[in-house]
Amino acid sequence: MPTDFRLIKPIKRFSDYYQKNFYVVPCEILEMLGERRFNGEYVKLKVLNPNSGDLIFVKGLIYDKTLEMIKELGALELPFLTQCCIYKGCNIYNGNENFDLIVYGMFNADILERIFGIDEDGFLTDEQMNEVFNNHYKDLIEWFNS
Repeated sequence: MPTDFRLIKPIKRFSDYYQKNFYVVPCEILEMLGERRFNGEYVKLKVLNPNSGDLIFVKGLIYDKTLEMIKELGALELPFLTQCCIYKGCNIYNGNENFDLIVYGMFNADILERIFGIDEDGFLTDEQMNEVFNNHYKDLIEWFNS
C-alpha cells in the first residue's frame, strides 16, 4: 500500500548526543550516492517540505551502523521507506546541499498507520489529507521557525 507522508505525524525527540530536540519524519531512500563521510554514506531522500506538503528530493546521511542493521535484516532494496531526523537549523528547504537529514532507522508504515489511527490513503480526499498534514506539521513548523 502506498503511504502518503502527509498522514504520518512527525515525532519530537531529544538527542542526548547533541543535547537538543529533533523531529523524526518519514522519508524514502532513493539512491546511495557513493559519497562517504567518516561514519556514514550520503543518500538521496524523498521527504515532505513541511511548509507546503510537497515531496522534495534532498541529500541525507545514513550512518554505517544504521545501514548495517537494515542490510542484516535483508531489507535494503531501493527505494526504501524509513524515517530520518530533522535538527533545528536544517537548511534543506533553502536548497542547501549540505547533509541536513540523518536516516534514523527503519519503520513499517502499516504499523505506524495502525498506531496513529491513520486511514488508508484512498479513504481521504486530497483536501482532507492536507488538513491532516497541516495539523500534524504545525508544531514542527513552529519549532523550525522559532
